[in-house]
Parts: sequence; structure tokens; C-alpha cells
Amino acid sequence: MGSDLLFAAKSLEMTQKLRVMAQVRNAHLAKRGKKDEVTEWLESESRKMEEFLNEWIRNRVVEHPAYEWFSQVKGVGTLNIGKVLAYIDIEEADTISSLWKYAGYGVTNGKGDRPVPGKKLCFNRRLKTMCYRLGTSLIRAKGAYYDYYVKEKKRIERKAEEKGLKIVSGKETEGTISRGHIDMMARRKMMKLFLAHLWLFWREALGLPITKPYAHQMLGHNGYVDPWKMVEGGDKDASSL
Repeated sequence: MGSDLLFAAKSLEMTQKLRVMAQVRNAHLAKRGKKDEVTEWLESESRKMEEFLNEWIRNRVVEHPAYEWFSQVKGVGTLNIGKVLAYIDIEEADTISSLWKYAGYGVTNGKGDRPVPGKKLCFNRRLKTMCYRLGTSLIRAKGAYYDYYVKEKKRIERKAEEKGLKIVSGKETEGTISRGHIDMMARRKMMKLFLAHLWLFWREALGLPITKPYAHQMLGHNGYVDPWKMVEGGDKDASSL
């Protein structure tokens, strides 16, 4: 599934860009009372390709080893999770921290990984983008991961105030921290939890090694966060993890 899904995801991105390009040109031509046969054909055909690829990805996601779990998480649609799964080689990611690192949620010298001019990226930029989009969907859905996000946001705000930092809405200056910065920190915590849960279910389903004490330790600062408590309803029996 891995290479096929990745190719489909990349093809979908290219097709979407092509469709938007043709759509914009058709709109500009229409304002001038003109038409272009090639541009009209391109918009029409790229829409068909987009629909086909969307459906193909959805069908493959249903077959995913961790589908039983993530399909019950509020805010996880088959298309947005498919675009995340496409960029992950779960056999290569043999620890939760290695998955975090590859997805752009790693830490180097005490700071979150980010692009450094002149240096090769230590994470996959596309995967990080897809994780951000999935995170937005989780927040909008207001499910269990949203609740975790809100809890983390309040905790970060409390710690900032304890340090004497003033929370501001605009640009940060000395002695302040912006609400946007706090939001990104809480989003990061939420997505790291989701990726940790995904890692556990995916590797267990494939019979791959899992260091359980380490996995439990990395799932939350205040103890083990049961993945089944994060699905809709949250009343399913805990898994064997």
C-alpha cells in the first residue's frame, strides 16, 4: 500500500494545482468574454482525475491496518488521514520519537525542528503540512483530541503566567508570549499524541516490535493516555497496548 498510496497522494496534489490553474485562467478569460478550448478541457479532465484519486485514496484507507481505531476518531476523514499515512513508512519509524522527528515534531538542542538556511531538512515538509491540516480538522470537530488541545492550551497559558510572561494578541516582545504561539504549542502537543497513538496501533496491527513502557511514557506527561478514550464515545474497552 505504501508506495502506491504515496504516488496517489502526490499525483492528487499535482492534479489539484493543475485544476486550480486552469480554473483561474478560465475565470479570467470569461471576464473578457473569451474562451480557450485547451483550458476548458484541462479544467474538466483534471476535475475527473481529482475525483478518481480522491476515491482511490479513500478506498485504500479503509484497508489500512489501523483503520479500526482512527476511523472512530472525530475529525479524521478518510482523505485527510490518507494524505498523512501516505508519507509514513511505519517499519522505518521504529520508535514514536522517530515518527515525530520525521513529521516535523522533533526537538534539537531544546528547540522544535524547523528549516535552517543552507542545511538539509531533518523532516518531511509535506508530511508536516498534512499533519497540520489533519490537526485543524481535529480541532474543528471538537472531539477528544480537541479537548486535549484545549487542556494543553490552558496548561501552557498557566505556565507562561507563572513565569511572569504577558499573553498578547499581537507581535511578541520581551516579556510576552503571543496567543498564536501558545496555540501552535498546543496544536503540536495534540498532534504528537495522535501520531503516538497511530504508531502504536499501526505497528501492533502489523506485528512489529513495540517497547511498551517507552510507548506509555511518551503518550502523556501525566500518565498513560488510552487511545480508545480518544474515539467518539470514548467508552470502548482499552486495547492490549
